[in-house]
Amino acid sequence: MLNIKVVYYINEMHRTLKKTRKNIYSEECKDFTIKLISGITRESRNFLNAVLSITEALALEVSNNPYFKPFLDHIKLQIDKLWSLVDELTELKKCLEPLDYKDESLIYLISRIDRMIREKFINSSHPINVKKPSKIDRICIKCDIFKLTQTIGYLVENAIQHSPKNTEIRIIFRVGKKFLNIYVIDRGEGIPLENMEKIFNPFFTTKVGHRGFGLKFAKTIIISHNGNISIYNNAKREGCTAKIVLPLMKTDIYHET
Repeated sequence: MLNIKVVYYINEMHRTLKKTRKNIYSEECKDFTIKLISGITRESRNFLNAVLSITEALALEVSNNPYFKPFLDHIKLQIDKLWSLVDELTELKKCLEPLDYKDESLIYLISRIDRMIREKFINSSHPINVKKPSKIDRICIKCDIFKLTQTIGYLVENAIQHSPKNTEIRIIFRVGKKFLNIYVIDRGEGIPLENMEKIFNPFFTTKVGHRGFGLKFAKTIIISHNGNISIYNNAKREGCTAKIVLPLMKTDIYHET
C-alpha cells in the first residue's frame, strides 16, 4: 500500500514539474516574441524615417519634372503601407504584454465601452446600437478594462469594414448564470465558408490596405481573460456575429434568459 502511494506521489511530482517547465517555456517564448517585435518595429521606424527623408529631399530636387511624380507617389504609398504594418505590429506586441487585471463592475465596463464607441466612431456612417442588460449593479468581472474595451473596438471596426454604408451595427450584452455574453452583429456580406477557419490568422484579410491583426488581437485578449470568442454567419439575416463569452465573478445575483 505504501509503495502504491509513493509511486502515486512521484507521478504527481513529475506531472507538476512537467507543467511548470511548460509554463516557464511558454513565458520565455512570449517574452522573446515581445522583445523581437520591439526590435523589429524600432529598426523599421528608423529605416522608414531615413527613406522618407531621402524621398522628400529627392522630391524637392525633381519637383519641376513631372516625369518623376508617379515614381515618387508610388514610393510614398509603399512607405505609408510599411508604417501601417509597423503600427499594427506594435498593437500586436501590446496584446502579448501582461494584462492589468482588476475587479470591475459590469456597469463600469459597459459604460467604458459605450463611451469608446461614441468617441471612436463619431464620424461613422453606420449607426451603432448598444443594448445593455438591466439589474447588473452587483455583478463584477475580473478584467483588464483597457484591453477589453479596445478589443470590442476592434470587433466593431471589423464589422463596419465589412458592412454596406448606413447599415446598423448592434452590440448586445447578455448576462447568464456564470458568463457574460457580448455580441457584435453586422449586416454585411458574411464570411465565405472557405475563409471561416482563417479569420483569426494574422496577415489574413480580404480588405485592401489591412494586415489582418485585429481579430488575432481580439482572440488573444479574450483567451487571456479565460474567455472564448467565435464568429459565425447569421442564420436568419444577412451579416455575421462576433460572440465573446467571459466568466463572471458573481453569478447568484441575476441572469437573463
